[in-house]
This record gives sequence, structure tokens and C-alpha cells, in this order.
Amino acid sequence: MSQSSTEQSHTPTGKHDLFDGVDQVVRESVRQSPININESEAVFDPALLSNPLKVTYPGKAQDGSLHLKNTGHTWKLSVGDPNFIIEGGPLFGRCQLDQIHAHWGPDNTVGSEHLVDHCAYAGEMHFVHWNTTKCESIDVAPLHEDGLAVIGVFFKLGAPHPELQKLTDNLKKIRFSGQEAELKGEIPLDIRKLLPEDVTAYWTYEGSLTTPPYNDCVTWIVLKHHIEISEDQMEAMRHLLSVKEAEAGTESEACGKLTQNYRPVQEQSRVKLRCGFNPGHDRC
Repeated sequence: MSQSSTEQSHTPTGKHDLFDGVDQVVRESVRQSPININESEAVFDPALLSNPLKVTYPGKAQDGSLHLKNTGHTWKLSVGDPNFIIEGGPLFGRCQLDQIHAHWGPDNTVGSEHLVDHCAYAGEMHFVHWNTTKCESIDVAPLHEDGLAVIGVFFKLGAPHPELQKLTDNLKKIRFSGQEAELKGEIPLDIRKLLPEDVTAYWTYEGSLTTPPYNDCVTWIVLKHHIEISEDQMEAMRHLLSVKEAEAGTESEACGKLTQNYRPVQEQSRVKLRCGFNPGHDRC
């Protein structure tokens, strides 16, 4: 896919109103996310190799600690277990997993928030952590320039993802905005398996939230390796609605489908992009 055609296809039409009303401070920020990851501009940082990123996710979360919600903008899996930790790599201190959510588009040619050499993936999953070393709680984390750490994982269309299936099977319980469900089952969700096996290859930069209020508070860790996801799993996400059940009707359901919830690349950003692996990426 050429640069011009990719940029054209990635420009939202009928974008979600979540992205309306950006204030002047945000427009003038030079570390707004997402960005286009230009591989030729990524600086190899040997410190990222000598102090590798460490992901400590238990195979099973504490009982009653996983809650799934339709926020009206995406699905969100809240993780109420303090044992899910990341540290090392570009991070200063320990960061605790708070929630996971995803972004996608109306079809599989767009959907990821970050681009790689102007190439979009079908979607992108975000693992949101807060810095427990620097912050008293996640509520104050957005007030610190490195209060949050987010791991970004790209979706690539392919085979069904077995672990993600445990989550997408439950999306029918939260089809309408505001609906919630506890995630439980005979076979518990292993959150570590939602990540690629190799988490040592990534790009990192100091950026922002990609949803309001867009605080400049995020250390981004965008993994080089994607996970495969099936068409049915993508459609389960697109089947979610941004309207409440009480507001539902034939017309509102058609208009309220969550088919496009990604923020476009912020061209004004001027960030220092680092990586801890040799350049070279299989384009999507």
C-alpha cells in the first residue's frame, strides 16, 4: 500500500464524537498520540537491551477481579488485581495494569491508532498501566508526564486468537453502552497470552492519551510483533453499540454501531522514537 493511499484510507469519515472539541493546549502539544512510526527515524537505544522490559502477568487473575464494560466508545476490561506488573525497558519504577481496551475501524484496512511506515493494521489493543512508584493512585497518574505506561499490540487478520476468544465471546453481554459483565468461566483468561510471546522488540516514545482529555502523560511501548485475530472476532467488536439499551431501536442501532473508534495520527507531534532491536519490520 502506498503512502498516499494509506493516509487517505486512514482519514476518518464519520468519526466518533469522542474526538470532537480538542482544546488549544492539545493542538499545540508536540507529544500527542498516536504517531506514524517511521522506522528510519527510530533510534536504537542499547539501554533498552541491557535493561529489558519485564512483563509479570499471572496466569490467572484473582477471582472477581476482571470486569468487562461497554464504555460507549470501546470495550474495556478492568483488572482489579495488583499482581499484574511491568517494569524495566523505558520505564522508571513499577507500573500496574489497570485496564485493557481496543480500537478498530469499519473494515480491516484501517483501525490501528499507530501506523508503521504509514501502514495501518486492522486494530490495536492497549494495556494501560499506572506508575505505582510515582503516583498514589491511577486517578492522579495523568497529572504526571510519565504517570501512565501503555503497551500497544496490533491486530492482524488471520487465524482466531484462542485467548482473545474468551473475551469476544462475552461481548454479546455488553452490546449496549454502559452494560457490564464479570469475566469468568471454567477456563480463566490468561492475560499474558493476549500479548505476543516476544515483548522485547518494541518502539517507545513519550506521548499522550488518545482519548479525552489527551494528557501528555504516557510512556508508549508499541510492540513490533502483532497478534492474529479472525474476521469473526473483529466483527464481534464492531457489533458493539454506542447507545444505551433504553435508547435502542432499528435506526439508533444502525447509527450507533462502534465501527470506528480510533484517533488519527497527530501530525504535529515531534517525539523521540527509540527501539531496542535491529531495524526492519514486516509491513502489514
